[in-house]
Amino acid sequence: MSLSRCEAGYFIQGVFCEICIPGGWSPGGFRFECSPCRGMPENGKGEYTDYGSKVQACNYTCGLGVPNVKSNPHCYDPFNYALQFFGGVRGMVMILISVILCALLLLLRSRGKMGREVARQPLNAMTLPGISFLEPHRGVLRRFCGRLCSRIMPGSFDGLQPQLRRSLSGGEAERRPVEMQLPKEKLPFHVCRVYFHGDNRSQSPWFLDEHLPASVEQMVGPEQWQRLAAAASALAGIPVWEARKEAALGVLYPPLEPLYARQR
Repeated sequence: MSLSRCEAGYFIQGVFCEICIPGGWSPGGFRFECSPCRGMPENGKGEYTDYGSKVQACNYTCGLGVPNVKSNPHCYDPFNYALQFFGGVRGMVMILISVILCALLLLLRSRGKMGREVARQPLNAMTLPGISFLEPHRGVLRRFCGRLCSRIMPGSFDGLQPQLRRSLSGGEAERRPVEMQLPKEKLPFHVCRVYFHGDNRSQSPWFLDEHLPASVEQMVGPEQWQRLAAAASALAGIPVWEARKEAALGVLYPPLEPLYARQR
């Protein structure tokens, strides 16, 4: 039996003090065995390294093929280590859901942007020299043209038929066959096909230029055109509250702004 007490990290072995092997520790004194160390993960991926540990939390290292213990204190294998880096299984699920939602929102925004681009691009269904026309095949423009035509008085285009006859005199009917397709009763619907400036957004609403295009001077008088432009611009105007709502959506949740504008 040892005649003196052992130092920390040692235990009594016969008449001498023996050092604790890795995995054991001792506070010293008259102890006949080392106590087991604590702190190493229980997944079996680590091992204790130090002899003569003086505290219960002994030093350990992770095994081969496992990230270093300094950045991987739980000795996770490479797959679980990468998984824990993103917050575990729950974190990976949340990231996956977020990616899917962002992809769907971007897809909806892209489709809405493409729809608006197509809606405001002039089509070649009808074209006169110097002016472009937009066929109202899309619902929003069709409704707009219907409301615009209903607002214009039926007598706004009276006296147009003689002007059409004069415009087709002198062999001009052969050179300009498109004008022959514009009888008086159909003219308001064709005027609705004129390309409107703007993109139907709060920053740039649709409006019709008050200047009479040279290509329709023989068909529409300046006063009639100005009356049409005023009615169209007033009808296409965007209320202040709607513009503020669109601006608020652009700040709070930008993906919803184009979807809201698309519903207009």
